[in-house]
Amino acid sequence: MNVCMFSPFSVKAPSTHRLLSFAKALTAKGHKVTIVLPSFDRYSGFKVDLENSIGGIQLSKPFQLKSTKLTTDMIPYAFSTTLGSLLLDCDVIHVLKTTPIACFGYFAKLSRRTPVVQDIDDLDHLVMVAEKHPRIRTWIVAQCEKILPKLADHIIVSSSSLKGLYFQIGIERNKITQISNGVYVDEFDLEPDLKVKEQYKLKDMVVAYVGSLNNEAQLHPLIFGMREVVKERKDVSCLIMGDGVARQNLQQLVHKLNLEDYAVFTGRVPHAVVPKFLTICDIGFSCFPELDYLRFSSNIKVFEYMASGIPVVVSPEGDLPFYIDYGRAGVITKPDVNGLSKTLIDLLSDEKKRRRLGNHAKKYVRNFDWERLTEKLLEVYETL
Repeated sequence: MNVCMFSPFSVKAPSTHRLLSFAKALTAKGHKVTIVLPSFDRYSGFKVDLENSIGGIQLSKPFQLKSTKLTTDMIPYAFSTTLGSLLLDCDVIHVLKTTPIACFGYFAKLSRRTPVVQDIDDLDHLVMVAEKHPRIRTWIVAQCEKILPKLADHIIVSSSSLKGLYFQIGIERNKITQISNGVYVDEFDLEPDLKVKEQYKLKDMVVAYVGSLNNEAQLHPLIFGMREVVKERKDVSCLIMGDGVARQNLQQLVHKLNLEDYAVFTGRVPHAVVPKFLTICDIGFSCFPELDYLRFSSNIKVFEYMASGIPVVVSPEGDLPFYIDYGRAGVITKPDVNGLSKTLIDLLSDEKKRRRLGNHAKKYVRNFDWERLTEKLLEVYETL
């Protein structure tokens, strides 16, 4: 099968990782995959990526002006992507996200009647509201989220909340397939790398967070919870791996709460290096407050924690309880300071419980291995 995938973001973007993971598994099964994506954006630090392939996956990069202004950059990108789409010769088009850039992937459907699978991993307009993007840009994305799925031959969604939403707005149930995010489990089967602890001067116990830092409120429970934890024990570090527009404010909060000795910000960690960092961690954090956009997302970080064999602390929102087998691979708690800090203290103090939960996590997460999830994706392709 010849598959063409469209990503609105560069190869460095967290969302593009979903396409790369599907593409890796498809290529291993003998299918041909090409991903059309920008050569640079904010996720690449506006540095041009010159790679034309990754592990047998072809990368097609339409023309862009070297500009950090979205409008200036996207006009030539739109023209070159549209032309390329009209000339595409493939069996199926897989479009990630319902953004304006996703529209270009539909031109091949019009010109060659190539079936389109629309891949929706969250509601981007809600993310944009949280990140305070311009209202007009947010409104345009919200309209794309309503219109594009109705034009697709099939949609795949990453969460049950998205599945329910699109059924409610009129997408037939047999045209919606839920495929969560996942993990290549074997990549996380590593021995502890104590050099990471030395590099960041971490204490004996480590609570980990991996992900973007674009919404300050998302990490408030962790930081305020850590303030209570260190009152009970001083041998704990909080390792925050990621970057984003809220990083500076979060660091200022850590300073205000006198937690500099206990909270470490690494900045962006390349995805290939994340498994090494998690080898020295004891607990994974995904216990977020009730934010609209989080209810629709499928957090890759949860599966990475589990593949590393550490228990995950999650909130009862969305699909998070299901991901940790309803408490058999972690702990479900509300994201209030008292409940979260008590949960963290209890886990940090009970090595036997951590080991039991972590062992189950490592077994259960096999259900979310990208190779298994790609089998489900192939079933969708073959029905088109």
